[in-house]
Amino acid sequence: MKSNNDVKSHYEKAAENRNQRLQTKTPNASRVNHQHRFRIINQLLRKIGPVQNGIDIGTGTGVWAKVLTDNCEKVIGIDFAEQNIKIARSNATENDLSDRFSYTLGDARRLENLSESNFDIATHISVLQHLPDHGQALQRVNDILRKDGYLIILVHNRRCVYDRNLISLGLIPRRLRRKILDNRI
Repeated sequence: MKSNNDVKSHYEKAAENRNQRLQTKTPNASRVNHQHRFRIINQLLRKIGPVQNGIDIGTGTGVWAKVLTDNCEKVIGIDFAEQNIKIARSNATENDLSDRFSYTLGDARRLENLSESNFDIATHISVLQHLPDHGQALQRVNDILRKDGYLIILVHNRRCVYDRNLISLGLIPRRLRRKILDNRI
């Protein structure tokens, strides 16, 4: 497993590129993958219904926090990459949602300075696989969720059939295809 600093450095450098891939209308692996996840999360959110407070842990550029706005009055996005937070704030402003969002730097394992039992929904999208201590991270999420709160976790699995289909469609970059097919990532 990569060190916390390696992961942080990767996300700091990749933030703008990732944001552009998700914002474009041109099909690409990131966009196709996110569209599939949007459908899953939206189905879950419809079943949950409207709530007061949501938190998107590992918010990245704010894509998943934006999804929460259909259900939540207020959404906090937390990420440890400063560049992600800057882009997330900019995206919220561009979408006239900045009054419903707040973004903050923080560690998904600690979730410091957050009130206990304050959140109705927490999302943990493609974050857990980067954390060395899943138990610590999930315990902390449990602490900040209300007793009847919901936690939505999605973990990316590059070995799944879904990614192999993306390869056959040519949507996975050539440099990653062999690694995925050989189960090296």
